Amino acid sequence: MADVLTNPLVKELQSRLAERLRVLQAGLREGETASAEERISQFAGDVYDRGEESSVDAQAEINAAVLNSHANEIQRIRNALQRIEEGIYGNCRDCGEPIGAARLDANPFADRCINCQTVRERSPF
Repeated sequence: MADVLTNPLVKELQSRLAERLRVLQAGLREGETASAEERISQFAGDVYDRGEESSVDAQAEINAAVLNSHANEIQRIRNALQRIEEGIYGNCRDCGEPIGAARLDANPFADRCINCQTVRERSPF
């Protein structure tokens, strides 16, 4: 494990990750229920004109994008929790060097050091 990461820091980050996971999963369940209710409402004839239909469609797309974003974050959090269990949390997945404590504090599910993440973001592929 990275030298900059003390056991209390890892425990704190693990707790934050677990709480965020709980919140996202609850939100995802609520969002899926709301999305299903919107579809049922559309089929039941609650939409009265093309303007309303367009608005409902736009809102459904926004809701789908939010749900997708939450699902992606859930997966990243699960991956971080798995790395904690495996004892490799805090090490860059590309170079193996420690990820800075400040970076992990800001983004607890980060799996790359700032240098490797920067290279990845600048890569055309």
